[in-house]
Formats: sequence, structure tokens, C-alpha cells
Amino acid sequence: MKSHQSKCLLYVTLNIFLWVLLCTPVFADTLTITQCPNLPWEDVWSPSMSGDEFQFGGTDRHAVYWRLALPVLDARKYPNAYFELQGQFPKATYFSFHVNTKTSAFLDKLTDYEIVPEPGSDNPYRGKASFNKQNFYRIKIVNSPKPPHGRAENTIYLTTGEKKAEDHVIVMYRIYEPMEGKDGGAGLPQVLFGKEGTVTTVPSEICEAFKRKGAVPDFMFSLEKKLDARAERLERRVGRRTPLYRPPNPVEFIVGDNFLGMIHHAFPVLPDFVAKENPTGANMDTRYLAGFLDPSFEATVLRFKPPLVREQVRYWSVGVYQPFNGLMYAKAVASYRELQKDPDGYITLVFTAEKNKPFTLYDPISGRPPDGKYNWMPYGGSYPLVWFRYLVPSPDFQQALFYYKGNPYDAEAIRRHMKDYYPMTRYMSLKELNLHVEESTLWKLPGR
Repeated sequence: MKSHQSKCLLYVTLNIFLWVLLCTPVFADTLTITQCPNLPWEDVWSPSMSGDEFQFGGTDRHAVYWRLALPVLDARKYPNAYFELQGQFPKATYFSFHVNTKTSAFLDKLTDYEIVPEPGSDNPYRGKASFNKQNFYRIKIVNSPKPPHGRAENTIYLTTGEKKAEDHVIVMYRIYEPMEGKDGGAGLPQVLFGKEGTVTTVPSEICEAFKRKGAVPDFMFSLEKKLDARAERLERRVGRRTPLYRPPNPVEFIVGDNFLGMIHHAFPVLPDFVAKENPTGANMDTRYLAGFLDPSFEATVLRFKPPLVREQVRYWSVGVYQPFNGLMYAKAVASYRELQKDPDGYITLVFTAEKNKPFTLYDPISGRPPDGKYNWMPYGGSYPLVWFRYLVPSPDFQQALFYYKGNPYDAEAIRRHMKDYYPMTRYMSLKELNLHVEESTLWKLPGR
């Protein structure tokens, strides 16, 4: 009898436990945004924008980009509320989260090495940790300025709280050189809504304010194909004189993280007020080194000392862009892995019109010809802009542009700061170029 009563009691207890487990609301401090009605997971982030396919907007061929359009939480309606990103450290050379206003003004960022991992996880971008296991993180995004005493752990601040309120901000997720797929084998971070205490639902107002697909309209991807076709037409115009375009001669390299500021440097007839200094949508883990070339010269020879990867920088690349074809269309971009070095450790990069490329010069994009000399890129159009990236420079690498504090448009001051790392350039005819290539003396020429 007692055995039967014990079994009945156990059966009733088990059923009560299952009823509580299945029917009682789950209380937590965060809820995923995908619990919003009609907001599927694939609509939270934009489609991937891989630099080898999505070439406009100043992209790098070795990077992948995603956008998240995040509503700005009204602190009066939602005190102590925040958004959270929960994800896995990707297997890659670099990743970061940058937050900008919808007009591309920089607000805040967190870079891979700054992120504190979850208990039991390691940050593979710190010290000797590896990618041999799955490692996780949580990042909080709050609508407030950064405190005077400094950043709280794993927190991004939306300083729009000090300015005129905006309805949303843009979170840009960048991954460079992913080792598995486009996302480094980690998938995209989950986006959650949270507040102090418990959360049972995501407020409908926030669900409705969430902009799908990172606020990237579908036509942007069809536009890419049109810009590709236009890039081919621009290439055929190389050599024609362009009204108002007066790039400095010799070539001057400046800080290139403000689009209007760069344009003003090559179009000096424009009024001075366009030469702004605030970065526009730039990656704040570098400062872009930029210089306009004059394609009315048949060839430009550029030589520079490359920084040491892992010792001085995490990653570097150089590319030629067309600033008016989709705002910084990437005609060609090569990384440190692809460019050939000269006997003295420097790199020589030659620019000509595509039709004038000497067949013996090496194209680092195609890898042809395998026994080619030096390196070559096309002018690509009437306004070729050479752009260098040096990601996450070491504090020991003080010659990096990242540590330059002077006038961003003072090329001479930048040259003094960068020393041997400042690029040297020389214009020449095709006849002179071919002669030096044939005699293997191009790398010995003094630059300006």
C-alpha cells in the first residue's frame, strides 16, 4: 500500500513539475529580438557584403561586412533598458563592432581584443589563446554617453543621448580574412532586448521600430552590378584631362578617413568648408593613408616600406579606388599576403591604364604571370585614389598614421611622422617604365 501511495505521489509531483515548467512564463533579463512578431532572424542583420563582390563604399576585398539598424531606446520610456549582442568569436584575422549615426558619424566601437569572453571561454585575439574551441561573448549597447571614469566591460555607448535624438543607429560588423566561410564559422550575433530586472516580452513599439536587413535596400545589390559595368567604362577614359581635377604633383599622401576632405585635396577649387576632419563611416582601428594620382601620366611608380604583420600591425592592404563611382569603388585591392617584395624588403607598385600594362609586371589580384616582376594595378579611371589600411597598429609602431595627431591634410608633416613608411612616388613614360622593368632597376630609383 505504501509503495502504491509513493508511486502516486511521485506521479503527481512529476506532473506538477512538468506543468510548471511548460506553462509558467519564462522570466529573464534579456529576450531575443526575433521574438518580435514578423521579424525573422534573417531580417535582423543585412545580407553579407563581401568586399570581393560588393566593391563600392570603400570596401576591402579581404573583408566581409554586415549592418544592423538598431532603434535608439528612449531613456524616459525605457529606463535602464539596453540591447545586447551575444555571439561566438569568429575565426579570422580581425573583427569589430562600430556604431555610427545614420548619417555615418562615428559614435563608439569595440574591437576583438577589447572583448571580455564569457566564463569558460577564451578570447583568441588576446595572448596565446587559440581558435581550437568555441568561445563566446556578450556585449551591451546602452543609450548614454561614455562615463568620465571610462568604459564599463563589454559596453558600447550611444552618445546620441547628448545630441538631437535619432530614431536609429547603424552597427557595422566587420570581419577580415575569415578562416571559415564568410562569418569565420561563428554565425551572426544574436540581438537581444534587455533591462534591469525581468523581461517577459519585447515592447511592440521597439519591434515596430526595428529596421529590417540593416536598412540596406535591395536595390543596393543590383546597383553593384551597374557600378561594375560603369567601372569598365571609366577604365577606358584613363588619360583624358578632367576639368577641375588637380591632384598635387608630386603625389601627396594625407589622412583619408573623411570623404569630403579627400575630395577637396584633389579639387582645390572647391570651397574650404568641405574639408572636414571628422571621420565618415571609417574603421577607427586604422587611419587611412590616401593619395590621388594623375592618370594623364602614362605610369606612376610607388614604393613603400611595408609594416611587419603581427609585430607592427594586424593586417594591411593597399588599393586603388574611384571616389565618384559609388562613393569609393574598389577597382583593385591587394593585401600583405599578395604583394611581392623587392630585394631590399620594400614593395614597388606600378599604376598604368589597363591597356598599357607591361606583360612582365605581376598582378597581385590574379596572381599572373607567376614569374612577373614588381606589382601592378590599373589606374581604373580619371580619379585614381590610392588608399592604405593598417589595422590595429602596435603601440611600438609609432610611425603608423594611427598615432599622427597633426593636420590630416599636411602631407609634409605626415611624411615626417611616418618616416620610411611614407610612400615614395614617381611619374614616368611607358618607354622609361619598360626600360627599367627590363633591366630590373625600377626598385633602385629614388622617389619623391
